[in-house]
Amino acid sequence: MMNDWKLGMKMLRYGYGIKMYCILGGIVIVLNIAAIILGGTTGNAIPSGYMLLVVGMLPVQVLFSLNITGMVQASPCKKKLQTSVPALLNFSIMTVMYLCEALVCGIMILVNPQCREWMGNTLVLMAGLLAVTMLYMSVAYKYFVVSSLCLIPIICIGLTGGIIGDGRLTDLLKTDFSLGQAVLAGLALLIVGALGQYFISLLVYKAPMDKMSQAAPLRKLM
Repeated sequence: MMNDWKLGMKMLRYGYGIKMYCILGGIVIVLNIAAIILGGTTGNAIPSGYMLLVVGMLPVQVLFSLNITGMVQASPCKKKLQTSVPALLNFSIMTVMYLCEALVCGIMILVNPQCREWMGNTLVLMAGLLAVTMLYMSVAYKYFVVSSLCLIPIICIGLTGGIIGDGRLTDLLKTDFSLGQAVLAGLALLIVGALGQYFISLLVYKAPMDKMSQAAPLRKLM
C-alpha cells in the first residue's frame, strides 16, 4: 500500500499541467480559508469546504493524464496507476484537506462560539460530498459524461443542504455533531469513499479511457 502511494507521488511530477494545477490548487485553498472565516464571522454556513472537491481532484487528474502514454500502457504498473494508486492518492489528499478544514473550523469556533451548532454538521456533509467525489473519480476517466451527469445533481443537493437554514443541518442529518464527532465521522466516510473508488475502478479497469476526461491537448494523442 505504501509503495503504491509512493509510486503515485513520484509519478505526479511527470503528469500534464502539474505546475498549473499546483498554482490553481493554492488559489482555491486560500479562497477556501477566506470563505470559512467569512462564514464563521457572519453566522452563515457558506459552502466553503466544497472548494476542496476541486483541490482533491487535481492531483488525480494529473495522474490519469499519464495513462494515455505508450510507456505507461506497456508498463507492468498500468493497472495500479488506474486503480490502487489513484485511490490512495485521492484518499491521502482528501484527508489532509479535510483535517485542515476541521482545524480552521475549530479555530473559528473558538473565535465565534455561535457557529458551533452548525459547524460539525457542515463538516460531516462536506466529508460525504468528498466521498461521493471519490466514487465519481473511479469511473469518470472511463465514462466521463455519464458519471458527470450523475455527480452534478448530488453536488447541487449537498450545496443546497449546506446553506438552508443558515447552515443548520439538523433537519437534514437528524443529528447535531460536535467538532470531534464530525472529524471521526468524516474520516470514516473518506475511508468508505476510498475503498469504493478502488473496488469500482477494478470493475471498469478494462474499459478504454474516455477522451472527454482529458485536457484538449491530450485528446489528440488518444
